[in-house]
Amino acid sequence: VPAAAAAQRQRQQQQQQQQPSEVPCVVVFDLETTGLNKDRNRIIEIAAVNVSDPTHRPMSTLVNPGRFAVPPPVVALTGITNAMVSAPAVPSFQRAAELFQEYIDEARRRCGGASVLLAAHNARQFDAGFLQAEYRRLGRELPEDWRFVDTLPLARKTLAKDTIPGGSYKLESLAARFGVVEQAGGSAHRAEADARMLGDVLQRLVGCSLEGTAGTSIAADDVENSELAEALRAMKTYSFSMGDPAKNSLRRQMAAGSAALGDALKSHRGNSQQPSQQPSQQQQSTPLGFGATSIVTSDGEDIDVESSANIPESELDDLTYSDDGDEEEEDSSARAEAFFFTREEREKERADASASASGKPEKRPFWIQADPINGFVPETMDFARMVEADEQATLNLG
Repeated sequence: VPAAAAAQRQRQQQQQQQQPSEVPCVVVFDLETTGLNKDRNRIIEIAAVNVSDPTHRPMSTLVNPGRFAVPPPVVALTGITNAMVSAPAVPSFQRAAELFQEYIDEARRRCGGASVLLAAHNARQFDAGFLQAEYRRLGRELPEDWRFVDTLPLARKTLAKDTIPGGSYKLESLAARFGVVEQAGGSAHRAEADARMLGDVLQRLVGCSLEGTAGTSIAADDVENSELAEALRAMKTYSFSMGDPAKNSLRRQMAAGSAALGDALKSHRGNSQQPSQQPSQQQQSTPLGFGATSIVTSDGEDIDVESSANIPESELDDLTYSDDGDEEEEDSSARAEAFFFTREEREKERADASASASGKPEKRPFWIQADPINGFVPETMDFARMVEADEQATLNLG
């Protein structure tokens, strides 16, 4: 069975690789924060630049961090002061997040509905994690269709360290390596200036311009667009999602259910060991297990089945379903990546979502429509007559 499952996964991966991929709309973004720890620090500036469409004006805003002060080292590095972020016109992160999402939605619209790939330098360890932490403080999760690409490991894979000034993979060093200069009016270590710089660096790393490429369909054997295909392959390799693609997996649900069952059994055992304070004439409660009634054979004999309440604690751990390979999570992640870079599947899901949100009542099975309370079709007079006729026919034959 494992060999068959592995072969099936391999066939699915081959089919996904053979499907044409769509070049996403690339939006680079940058954050400035009060520190490096996403739990103890806050975002004070966010900016985004649409690399795929330079006519789309960049988005940039300071963010009020609330009761969190901007420490002197951050003020010295960025020039952002407490007076700047506490100004009345500066939005909280909740409003800044809305502006950021609106910019992403507009980028998607401008790029003809292509997926939006969010690029940042050290995105996995810093920018994406900070965004996720801020969203969770609002009681929300990052949108499920957001996918990030980290340019730091991409740079490490593409460039040898001795070819970079100073031997560092910092954004400024990479910009110096490629001759990318700061635009007039920009300020180092400010979000918009860094985002613009990263957009130029990213295109140098992947080896081609991404301007106007969003929505382009790239086949596996596309020779005409070989440079763009290689760039897309590089971005795919270092892309990731902050969501949980296997959150609805059967393995995850079984593990959670088994853990809950184990907790219930342990709790029941602990309660049963306490001295009973109830009168002796009361009937004892049925132990947690297969139910209140005994299990019998068709001959009426009891089956000797040990109640699950008597399972030793050492065996409760075995109830948790485990899989060392985590193949299902890997498959879910691969499917999420394929979905992101394939337009047909996205359009199908959007069409289904649009149909469900169109206001039309959902079509329900006939037995629910006939009896929405009980969920089955009640017997009718015609049905009763059919039964009576059948019984009469049986009697006549007898």
